[in-house]
Amino acid sequence: MFILSHGRPDRVFTVRTLERAGYTGDWYIVIDNEDKTADEYYRRFGEDRVIMFDKPAIAKTFDTADNFDDRKTIVFARNACFEIADRLGYTHFMELDDDYTSISFRFNRKGEFKNRPLRNLDYVMHRMIEFYDFQSTHPHGVRRNALWRPDRLSTFNPRTRTGCDPSRSRPNSC
Repeated sequence: MFILSHGRPDRVFTVRTLERAGYTGDWYIVIDNEDKTADEYYRRFGEDRVIMFDKPAIAKTFDTADNFDDRKTIVFARNACFEIADRLGYTHFMELDDDYTSISFRFNRKGEFKNRPLRNLDYVMHRMIEFYDFQSTHPHGVRRNALWRPDRLSTFNPRTRTGCDPSRSRPNSC
C-alpha cells in the first residue's frame, strides 16, 4: 500500500485505519522532495516507512495539461508509485490518500445499506488480487488498461509470463 501525503505528517489517518481493518501487509508513505515537513514524516513513521520521490524529475515524464508550474496536485505521487513499486519489486500495489478514517462494507448480502467496518482487509485484498489477475489473463476478462504502459508491460502485466512478447504487443493483444 502506498499512502500518498504532502505537508501533513500529523494527519496521516490511513495507517491506523489500515491496522483497524486488519491489514498486516507492507505500507509506505509516499512524499515528494518539495515537502517542507519531510523530517517530521521520517520522525513519526521511520525511514523504512517513508519513501521520497523527486517531484521535478517525475514532472518531466508526463504532460499534466496544466499551464502552471506549481505542481500542487497528487498526480505526481500517483505516477511516481509505478517506479517505486518497480524498485521495490511489487507487481501489485494500491494507492491511498492519507485521510482515510474507515474502510467498510456498505451493503449486506441482501443489497441493503448497512455500513459495517471491515476487519479482514488482508483477505479482501488477497481476493481482489486473485480476481484482478484472473481478469487480466482470461481471454474474456477485463483488460487492465489503467496499467497498460508499453514501458511497464513486462513488469506489471502477468500475461507476459505466459509468452506474450511486449516488444511486439498491441494494447489488446496480451
